[in-house]
Amino acid sequence: MSIMLKTRSGGICLKADLYFDRIDFYKYLPKIDCRDCGFTCREFSEKLKMGYRAERCPYLTKREAEFINLAVEAKEFLNVPILQTTVKTKTGLVFSRRGAVTLITANYPYTQAAVSEVMIRAGIEFNMLIIDTEGYSVDMAVFLGYFSAERIAEYIEELEKVDKRKIVIPGLAERFKDEISEILGDVIVGPVCCAELPIFLLKNGLINNI
Repeated sequence: MSIMLKTRSGGICLKADLYFDRIDFYKYLPKIDCRDCGFTCREFSEKLKMGYRAERCPYLTKREAEFINLAVEAKEFLNVPILQTTVKTKTGLVFSRRGAVTLITANYPYTQAAVSEVMIRAGIEFNMLIIDTEGYSVDMAVFLGYFSAERIAEYIEELEKVDKRKIVIPGLAERFKDEISEILGDVIVGPVCCAELPIFLLKNGLINNI
């Protein structure tokens, strides 16, 4: 699915679907239905999508609330256009430090920009492995078979620099998890929407809740 996006010059271009509708905020809530926020957890998860602030839940930590709010707000600041041609970037490991989480993504510039924007706004240090997907975004690369274990294997030496327990593949590539895990060990399947990455990483213990 695509969305119409008005450019600064007044023209119209297609905006890529970043799968915001696939975010399930309910799984990040306490699920005790205390109604201190005025709703059940299931109801509140839907209210969050409407712009309610996560701080209304007293059981969320400051950082959890911050990252949930970021996922909601990302719909406003992540604008990825649909291009008529593929665009390739350099491939390889963008290294921060060994103990940081490592995100595997496509060599499509707008995908990298969207992921980086979310992670930087969240203040999370990360490594990024950019694999050769022929310049396609992750969803198209998965569909065409370019986001594969075979292609990731080309960068196995570079991945020796990172913590193998903290390697995350995009949620859209979940069907390749077993094949990729045979090469790298048990990789983690991340969320489908990159805006969800900070809260996902936090709740799965891949970054500290401080």
